[in-house]
Amino acid sequence: MNDQELELFKKINFENPLEVERFLNRLGDPKLKDYLWEFWYNSILSGIPTHLVNIASNTAWGMFQIPMRGLAGGLDKMIVQFTGKERQRYVSEMLPMFAGFKTGIPRGAKRALETAKTGEPPLDLDTKWDIELGASVSAFERSPYPILRKVAPYLTLATRALRTMDVWANSIAFDQQINALAERAARNKGLKGEAKKDFVLNLRENPTKKMIDDAKAFAKYSTFMDDPGKFTAWVNSGRDGLVGSFYHSLIHLEI
Repeated sequence: MNDQELELFKKINFENPLEVERFLNRLGDPKLKDYLWEFWYNSILSGIPTHLVNIASNTAWGMFQIPMRGLAGGLDKMIVQFTGKERQRYVSEMLPMFAGFKTGIPRGAKRALETAKTGEPPLDLDTKWDIELGASVSAFERSPYPILRKVAPYLTLATRALRTMDVWANSIAFDQQINALAERAARNKGLKGEAKKDFVLNLRENPTKKMIDDAKAFAKYSTFMDDPGKFTAWVNSGRDGLVGSFYHSLIHLEI
């Protein structure tokens, strides 16, 4: 491992398989195709409208989840009357979700600022731009050549800004869902008054692993980072194949 990889290695939470997997996928020096791919993406994503659309879409879709939760809660109430199953959604989750902005915005701002400074999102999070670029992401930042690492902040400014926004939106959505899940758990237990209030506050501060996994999945959904379906994966594999062919053609030309 080079010095940069060693520093990242020290920060890994080995109890989180996603962090370990992400670290392993980034090992090794970037190839020529990685530089070309990242440079091209930054070129096409450098326009101001692109960033405005990203901010607007993340914000609008995140806000839309609140009334959607209310609708889902109303439908769930009717379904439970026929099935007798435990409630999966409550209309009352809307207010806690809205309150998630209060905690999510400052927490997300801190994580976003770190992403803006380093060019890397938190180890436990991949943005949609990380997913799209794959192993090519941060090629310039990870370069073994000092000159390329030095110019990296300027060459990758576009994707760095987009990733920063995604980290912020992801953090807000995570807090929204944690709040909603705490409210749901309290309602399912039939708690009321001070007992409910204390239970919810404690669960927000100390969420279970199941709640954390659920909130992470919701945050990915709210920021358009769902795992790609079979068709999307097929398209991406074809795209990567074309990039690989182009790269090999360049190699042959150089020879």
